[in-house]
This record gives sequence, C-alpha cells and structure tokens, in this order.
Amino acid sequence: MAAVCLPMFASADDFQVGSFWYTINEDGKSASVVQHSSYRAFEGALIIPDAVQYSARYYPVTAIANSAFYACSRLTSVTLGANVATIGNFAFSACGAVTRVTLPTSLTSIGNGSFGSCVGLTSVTLPASLTTIGVGAFQTCSSLTSVTIPASVTSIGSGAFSSCEALSNMTVATGNTRYDSRGNCKAIVETASNTLISGCKNSTIPSSVTSIGQSAFSGCTGLKNLSLPASVTSIGSFAFQGCTGLTNLTIPATVALIGNVAFVGCSGLSSIVVEAGNPHYDSRDNCNAIIETPSSTLLTGCKNTVIPSSVTTIGMQSFLDCTGLTNITIPSSVTSIGAQAFSDCTGLKRVNIPSSVRSIGDSGFYHCTNLTRIDAYPAPAYVTLGRRVFTGVPKDRTLHVLPKYMSAYQTADQWNEFTPMVADLTDPFKKGDVNGDGDVGATDIACVVNVLAGLESAAQYGGRADVTGDGGAVTAADIAAIVNILAGLE
Repeated sequence: MAAVCLPMFASADDFQVGSFWYTINEDGKSASVVQHSSYRAFEGALIIPDAVQYSARYYPVTAIANSAFYACSRLTSVTLGANVATIGNFAFSACGAVTRVTLPTSLTSIGNGSFGSCVGLTSVTLPASLTTIGVGAFQTCSSLTSVTIPASVTSIGSGAFSSCEALSNMTVATGNTRYDSRGNCKAIVETASNTLISGCKNSTIPSSVTSIGQSAFSGCTGLKNLSLPASVTSIGSFAFQGCTGLTNLTIPATVALIGNVAFVGCSGLSSIVVEAGNPHYDSRDNCNAIIETPSSTLLTGCKNTVIPSSVTTIGMQSFLDCTGLTNITIPSSVTSIGAQAFSDCTGLKRVNIPSSVRSIGDSGFYHCTNLTRIDAYPAPAYVTLGRRVFTGVPKDRTLHVLPKYMSAYQTADQWNEFTPMVADLTDPFKKGDVNGDGDVGATDIACVVNVLAGLESAAQYGGRADVTGDGGAVTAADIAAIVNILAGLE
C-alpha cells in the first residue's frame, strides 16, 4: 500500500469488557472492536467474541474498526466472532507473526490493507458471504500460497494480493458473475471487461484477456515467464512492478496503452522487444527498451539498454532499481531526464550528461552508490535540477566538466557538492557551432540573433550560444566571435 493508516485509539465514548475496547455502532444495536494501546501487549491467539454485554444489554460484535490491531506483532492467530460482518482498513496490518485467520460466515467486507504485511499468513479461507475485498487487502502476505475467491465476491480492489511472493494458485469459484479464472489460468479476471486484475507466479494470460490491470502482478518476484497474447491492448500502472524474476519481455503490436511505471523495478530484465507494427511503442535500433513512439520518450529500460540517438526524454523511473546497469551513454538528443530515472542503480559506474539536457528530475541519480564518474557537458545555469538529484552518489573526484564551466559548477546548487571537480572534458562541438550541426556558418549567427531578440532561449543551445565562453549573457560579442571564426581570425 502506498499509504499507511496510523492507529486510532479508544475515545471517551468507548468501553472496555475483558481484554477488548468497544464502541456502540450507529444502529444502537451492535458493537465494534476499536483500537487501544493495550493491544500491543497481546500475544498468541486472538479470539473476538460473538457478542459483548454492556449496561445489562448484549450487543453482537459486527465490526473490527480501522487499524484496531495494527502492528500487534506477537499475535499468532486470529479468530473472529460469528457476527463480524466488516473488517476495517488496516485492522490486522503488519501482524507479522499471524499464521492462521478464521473468518466467520457472516463476513461481507475486508477493508483496504486489512491483512497487509501479515508475512506469516500461509492460508486463508474466504467465506461464501464475502462481497468486498479492499485495495491491498492481503498485500505482502509473502507466505500465502493459495487463494479461492468465493462466488459471492463482487468487488476486488487493486493490488489486493500484490507482493504475495509464494502465491502459486488463484481460483475464482464457479458461479461468480463478476470474476472468473477462465481456462485454469491461476489468475483473477474481471469477466465483463476481460481485464486480468490479479495474477501469481504460475499464472498464464488467456488469449481472451484484453487488459492487464493496475498492480496485477506487482511484487510477483517468482514470475519468470510472461507471454502477453495478441489480444492485450493495455497494461495498467505498476502492473509488473518489482517482478525481479522476469528476464525477457515482449510487448505485442496490439498494445496501445502502457500505464505509468508498469515494469518499474524489474531488475532481472535483460531483453525488451516491442513487436514490429505497433504504432504507439517501439524498441527502435534493437535498443532493449520501450519507447513511446510519438514523443520519443524512453519508458522502460534494462541492464542491456542502448539509448537511441532519437530519444528526447528518459522517462520517470525508467531505470529505477536496475542494479545490473553498469554504464549508460545518454545521446545528445536527450533534453530531459525524469524523476528517479536512474535511482538505486547501484551497479552504475559511469554516466554522461550531454549539453542538450535541460532538466533532471527529483532523485534522478539517487543512491547510485557506485557511480564514480559523471561527465557533465552543459552550462549548469541551463540545467534545472529537482531535489536530491545526486544524494547517495560518491562526491570525491566524481564530476568531470568542461574547463570553461568549472567555476560555474563550483557555485551551482547540488553540483557544488562534488569536490574536488575535474576539469578535463573536451567540448564535443566546435567553437561557434551554436546549432550543433558540426559546421560554423551563417545559421549559427542567426541562432545568436534569435536569442538576442528573445525569439529563442539560450538554454536550448546548452551554452553554445556563449561563443566567447565568458559564462555571461549572450551578447553581440558572441556574434562577432563567429564572424572572426568565419574570417579565419580565430
């Protein structure tokens, strides 16, 4: 779960009977178990009663409140009373020692994250009364091996079983009109939309499935083989997040939509191919990456990626946690490096930042702990840096710059954390080659004139419009310098 619900404690209207604290529900006829700090001392088996007596009246216990037993780390089993219908959000989340949960036949709803991070839970039987399973309800139940969805269930939240690493079988009971596990696919498919919403390491994707849902295989580290059928047209956000066992990925020509960071953290990937004929995505030049074709944005890379010279943007988290990546060459076509693009690439040793780059997003190279050489070519004034771009990167003699920009880097925020710097780079462009086409001519003079007239930004030329190299604003002196070059005086 992305959010953590903090424990809520008993209020003045709550009352204690035995070991538990309760509150009377709005109907005035039933009670809920609420959070109390004393629960943290509980250990062993937890048994919730069917009813509680208060002021000479019996109240059926129908609900477990939000976060009621959150992080009760010494509980080993949970048995809920015969009248419990609702388990609140995060009610038993982070109860890591729980191995067994007994749910009553009265239960209709399991809330968001209710059993999240119950890492010791090996099995759970969902009753035939159940209708709702919340977002991340069993997320990171890493010992859970099998789950059967009753015919009564009509709603399953995204990531309900994500990061359940040991999960090897998923079945939907016959008669469920909302979900199915067609063809013994060992997955949960939303019947009407043909969307696979949750899978496991042994899942196969049926040829009738058209969409892979959000977080469908998130954290499924045991998934080693993935065959996306030609019926698939969309892949949801975080769909395969953290599937570290995947080594090869092929995107069919039919896929028209890939959600944000769908394959982030798939650190085992060594081959990425987009089938020919896909108008939305490609892997041009056998680059081992997914590129969004219209924008030339690299969305997903791997340890063997070679960034094509036509790519303009390296997308957000495109190489996040790609621990096998050791070196990468960023071409001079790239103008933007997204947030966390290379974050936690702990194997990365060397990278270049071409003069074309105008922005590097938050945590762009965060925690690249072995990155010992950065060749930076732009004038730092023209590069917008997000927060913590180089946090966790070694700073001693790591940054190499052009001599003419040395003093600028020494005073620029974040760049100046590198000390000492090394001014040993050679400018890849000729002096006066403002537009970067390899020649010095009248078109370069026109570029400087446009900058002076405010028709273009000096930043778009990566400092090349500063022909005199004085590090100051672009002036008529820069035009004069180009004229002198053309006249053979420089």
